[in-house]
Amino acid sequence: MPFQLIIRNNLKHDADSFTGSELGVFEQETARIGSSDECDCQVLDQEGRGGDEVWFEIEQRRRDFFLHRRAADLEIYINHQLTLEPTTPLTSGDTIRVGHWTFRLQRLSDRARAVVRADWSASLSKALIATLILLQLVIALWLPGQLNYAQIVPDKIIEQETIILLDHTRRHAATFPRQSLEREVDRAAWRLVSAELDRIAAYMRRHQPSITPYHWQQINRDLSMYRDMLDQISDQELVPNPPPPAIDQAVQALVRATAYSINDNLSQSRQPMKDNP
Repeated sequence: MPFQLIIRNNLKHDADSFTGSELGVFEQETARIGSSDECDCQVLDQEGRGGDEVWFEIEQRRRDFFLHRRAADLEIYINHQLTLEPTTPLTSGDTIRVGHWTFRLQRLSDRARAVVRADWSASLSKALIATLILLQLVIALWLPGQLNYAQIVPDKIIEQETIILLDHTRRHAATFPRQSLEREVDRAAWRLVSAELDRIAAYMRRHQPSITPYHWQQINRDLSMYRDMLDQISDQELVPNPPPPAIDQAVQALVRATAYSINDNLSQSRQPMKDNP
């Protein structure tokens, strides 16, 4: 099983902790690290340990790792602890430090094979999600056009229309222009309509859940009549002004009728009376 070393020169990278490190991947069971040409991982720099030597070896035995010291006078730290043993066991993730060089050991696992069943499950899930989205689009776009709301909820439609008509008519009556109420007949009619609208509103608040569709239609017709009455009051067409009385013609007609009655009585009184036999 291969392993890798993440190699970092801490002197060079000390000013920038996020600078990338070097990576060494080893397929064999043993890897030699040091400054010698025969090392599998050769590290050289002017500031560090010079010479031509092998510092240590990393050996892999199945799933275990071991560090073998090769330079006797070399200080090796494992996870910040100085080790003087010639052979030290290692674990994947351990950090080895020699001078200003650090080596982090990482075990590499074989890539997992793709499971055909998992692939089928993922494809089936995607197909189900796409089908569900398509079904939702059909319901949202196509189905509303196939429904006749006037046949499905006629009772609710007449109820909502009546409530809206009541609100508009009461608002119209409450904001009625005062210049349209100069005549007494218009003021009386406006007071009557306003009182009836308040009475209908109070009735609807108390009995709205139990009002039948037939009564909703009756209330709607009454509200339409009151709305028309308000429009007629505004135009002063509710009761037209009576024409001025023809006083002269009436007096002359009365005089003629009175004179005719007096003359008729006088003529009857002048006739001779017949003697009785």
